[in-house]
Amino acid sequence: MIKRCLITMTLMMAMFFGGQTISSSQASAQDVWVYSAGDGTEYYVMDETVKVFKHSASPYQGTLKTVRNNRCIDKTTWNFSEDEGYIWARRAGSRNSFAIYAAPLHAGNEPVMNRPELLSFYNWFEANY
Repeated sequence: MIKRCLITMTLMMAMFFGGQTISSSQASAQDVWVYSAGDGTEYYVMDETVKVFKHSASPYQGTLKTVRNNRCIDKTTWNFSEDEGYIWARRAGSRNSFAIYAAPLHAGNEPVMNRPELLSFYNWFEANY
């Protein structure tokens, strides 16, 4: 009887601590706010998708979630790079990139797209990686 009670208590403790480990590892992924547009659209980095390639021409990759009226309307994975004063953005899987920022020294040489949400996303990478 005592042996059965000890085995039961041991199994219960193992299930309790195992459950704590599983639930805490699942709670680590989160969406991080990076920008709000004037029309109420909000943009979030899905931090579990972030990849950093330190020795790459495009060192940052991650997914940007677009939310409007508390509903996700888009999730797009972006690659970012920087070269000669420009910050470039490219949809993952695409070959076409475009400038989202130009340092004042380079302004006017290449067209710069007005994409403040992407620039905020890039700045989040720079602040966190």
